[in-house]
Amino acid sequence: KFGNYQLALQVADTRGNVVNITSDQFTILPPATVETQVSLVSKYGENVYAPGSYYLSTKTIKLPRGDSFLRHEALINGQKVGEYTGTGHYVNFTEPGQYDVAVRTLTKSGNYGMQTLNVDVRTPPNPVCNVEVKNTTSGVLVTPTCTTEAGYIKSYLWTYMLDGQQKTATSKTFLVSKQWMANNTIGEVTLQVETDLGSKTTQTINYR
Repeated sequence: KFGNYQLALQVADTRGNVVNITSDQFTILPPATVETQVSLVSKYGENVYAPGSYYLSTKTIKLPRGDSFLRHEALINGQKVGEYTGTGHYVNFTEPGQYDVAVRTLTKSGNYGMQTLNVDVRTPPNPVCNVEVKNTTSGVLVTPTCTTEAGYIKSYLWTYMLDGQQKTATSKTFLVSKQWMANNTIGEVTLQVETDLGSKTTQTINYR
């Protein structure tokens, strides 16, 4: 029979000790009678990366005769993460992994439909950089050319030792001045490049 239920179990031992155990409440629904079409829209084509937010597109195809639409519910791994009445809803993934993303559509008469997508959420690819080191009249100019298969390059972080102190810079290029090199006050220089998806690449720069 359809409805809301909770299981109760009583366990007793030979000494007369009794323990009562109850389950979480659960619902048994009638057979699905609502037809929907669901897809997860990614700006990375067929790939889904974490962390990220993606649009769960939903289209109602068929309702029982005489019934009317009430709402959609979005679920991830069985947990409800949102309700909506429009044509879609954004869902978030914070970690890579396998996820069951479902949309449950409810009607005013209590009918429903369910569509589930199996989503493989991946770790975003690291950016790749080719670094050009060029002598100029001012010193050694370091110019990275960086690309990524997903998202875009968000930031450049240069970390370098100068006079024994750690310094940082966030420009797209980095100049090792002639004075630093002549006075031998410049030490190791590293570059960290990060994408909007949080993936990073770090490399040490050979400027001499």
